[in-house]
Amino acid sequence: MDIMKLVWITLVFFLVPLPVLASYPTNVDLFQVSNGSEREDNQVVYGNLILYSDGNNSSGFDIYKYNVRTKVTSPVLLKPGQQFLNDYDGKNVLYTEYEGDLDPANPYDVRVYDTRSGEDILVAGGPGTQMGGEIEDGKVVYLDGYGAGDLYVYDLRKKTSQFIDHNASVPRMSNGRVTWYSGTDIKLYDLRRGNFVDIPNPEGAARSTPQIYKNSLIYYYEKSGVASIHLYDLNKGTEKTLLETTAYTVNWPSVSRQYAVWSKETAPGVGGVEGLNLRTGEVFEVYPQGNQQNSIMPPTIDNDLVAFMSWRTGNGDIYGALLRHRIPPHTTPFGLEY
Repeated sequence: MDIMKLVWITLVFFLVPLPVLASYPTNVDLFQVSNGSEREDNQVVYGNLILYSDGNNSSGFDIYKYNVRTKVTSPVLLKPGQQFLNDYDGKNVLYTEYEGDLDPANPYDVRVYDTRSGEDILVAGGPGTQMGGEIEDGKVVYLDGYGAGDLYVYDLRKKTSQFIDHNASVPRMSNGRVTWYSGTDIKLYDLRRGNFVDIPNPEGAARSTPQIYKNSLIYYYEKSGVASIHLYDLNKGTEKTLLETTAYTVNWPSVSRQYAVWSKETAPGVGGVEGLNLRTGEVFEVYPQGNQQNSIMPPTIDNDLVAFMSWRTGNGDIYGALLRHRIPPHTTPFGLEY
């Protein structure tokens, strides 16, 4: 190439301003999953499925699933009594069953239903209350206690329970790690290494409602009356603030590879769902603010599918939202895509 042409091309490249590669806003495709006259609740997202407990049957709460692609609702577990969904791993349904009418001394048991074999397995029962958490790789995390209690992990293959900690609430599990909150702080235990993992809290903030996705730990964070959502990278050991606000209340966050979502309440009895694109930092509305019998609406997310329960109709209905985000094609200073 002629040396003068090379110099000219170089000068043009550096002198012509590069286009701004701004991202398109996140698109939210909101839809309603259930609309029965009785309550639907306890939503779980797995792939393109939204599972939930449905209280519209004469026998009590049963478990159903909605396929987002086919828009078909079908039963998963039908049996007498009250079945409150906790989690689903693609094969096994983890649920808490109410037994109080038959045995007041043993109000709740934890069970796993194998959707392939039809086997219904008792994980934890007997006197007192046992509440389900989550299931992963044949292991179930659950509480012996109502709301807060002793934390256990049950191995479905070995049929054994391992005690983890006292005074635990809302246990969650991903990638072999279990997280929960105890009092005003969060804890984490690595099942593979058999040790507790410290999540630093240098400000002594009140932290709660953690949720974990692979190496991302998300939780509610409150300091001096200011509510925020924080994300901790378990690989890097670093923490970042995703949102901090005094204008409204946020809580119950959930995280996936690209998005974080949480409950947003602008006033008592008024609530909605808000989201954040982890790649761009864009904060967007998933479900608008509106009157709620219970303003707190804990959402759950898997990849780009969000689900939550809303009280807008006076009874609980399940809603879903698909999140879509496009990045414009990269262009050269000459307008050519590459």
